[in-house]
Amino acid sequence: MHKATHHFDLLNWWIDSDPEEVFAYGDLEHYGSNGPFRGDKCRTCANKDKCEYYWDITKDEHSMKLYVENEQYDGYIRDNCLFRKEINIYDKMSAQIKYKNNVVVNYSLTTYSPFEGYRIAFNGTKGRIEAYEDIPYHGKMTTSQAERHAMEMDQSGQEDLRSEPIIVHKLWKDFDVPAEGAFGPVPDPPHSTPFGKAIVRREGVDVTIASVAVGVHRALEASEKLQRSDVSCEVIDLRSLRPLDVETIVESVTKTGRLLVVDEDYREFGLAGELAAVCLEAGLSPRFARVCVEDTLPYARHLEDAALPNADRIVEAATDLANS
Repeated sequence: MHKATHHFDLLNWWIDSDPEEVFAYGDLEHYGSNGPFRGDKCRTCANKDKCEYYWDITKDEHSMKLYVENEQYDGYIRDNCLFRKEINIYDKMSAQIKYKNNVVVNYSLTTYSPFEGYRIAFNGTKGRIEAYEDIPYHGKMTTSQAERHAMEMDQSGQEDLRSEPIIVHKLWKDFDVPAEGAFGPVPDPPHSTPFGKAIVRREGVDVTIASVAVGVHRALEASEKLQRSDVSCEVIDLRSLRPLDVETIVESVTKTGRLLVVDEDYREFGLAGELAAVCLEAGLSPRFARVCVEDTLPYARHLEDAALPNADRIVEAATDLANS
């Protein structure tokens, strides 16, 4: 699995568990000694006119500076021959992996595929989620595979932004690819999020709700419900915790006089206590509450959902604050 380590980084993250059992096949059938001819490297190869993998690195100024000028130091030859006899890494592989949480993965990789892309699907008892990237048969691609490979190897720091749909198919129902959600918004031109600068996602006058990451979405969902009860909530997306945007927090709490912190961490010794301290240090004495994880998270999904901050818990806490 030499060529697939980052795929397994993603799998382990998505599945949130560790592999327990593995069964795999692999072989080297295209590269290495399987080639019809070979040379030292593309720059000096006598077979450049008939090799489909020939790449003239001398026409790429960035690659020349990054790779060729440093060959004497690290020994890495960027345009080395793919058919060198010493190549022994498998170029096709298939594996079945059982994880500790009983998820079973079927994995296959072909390194000489005509395109550099992937498809992944999660099958569960309630349906299927499928996603893919750079599969040319699923849509028109304006980028050639040579250009795609060049972008993957680019180290200039300029990212190529793109998005692909995620297909959700519940059992016994039609699959869903929302028209507006099939391709997420991509800023033009791309922009960065500044560290230490929060943003007010929703303005309000009764209660300040401060959170980060998924907690912001829960807070926005709750604030919609609270608005129907005439409770006006100001939702602050902290975006970064260190550095922390103290100014935005203090300004909002000065206006509302109430602070509710939503955090997917344990109640004690975390973000909630820190934000309370920030307000006290600024000379404020707000009414305060927090919606956090109260105890060790249970394993069962429905119990986990109830234990984590959710819209119902936020509505209850914000209502109590507003009425205090």
